[in-house]
Amino acid sequence: MAISGYESSATFAIRDREAWQQAWSLIHRRVSPVPLLPDVDFAGEMIVVAALGIRPTSGYDIVFTDATERDGAMTIDVAATSPASSCVTAQVVTSPLDIARVPKRTMDPAFRVTTRVVSCP
Repeated sequence: MAISGYESSATFAIRDREAWQQAWSLIHRRVSPVPLLPDVDFAGEMIVVAALGIRPTSGYDIVFTDATERDGAMTIDVAATSPASSCVTAQVVTSPLDIARVPKRTMDPAFRVTTRVVSCP
């Protein structure tokens, strides 16, 4: 998603419907009408969110790339990209975000964010 309601970068897990509703409303605060809240079985699943925050142009992205579990700890890999200064980008404010469902765990996942600059031809 290129435009979300998250103005600052954030990574977090959601474990209940109330928190999911609040996050969904914030994610879509710049959209009308707000899409219906997707059903999530919070007995066995949780939602993870990665937000990049406000960026000055197009060309930015954030995406989940992997999730692993070892010794009871979950690690979620996130890739954040930005355009090189040589890239032609749309002059539009964006706030990229990614959402995923993962198996529910009691411990907070560790988010491992890698950043890279994408070069353009």
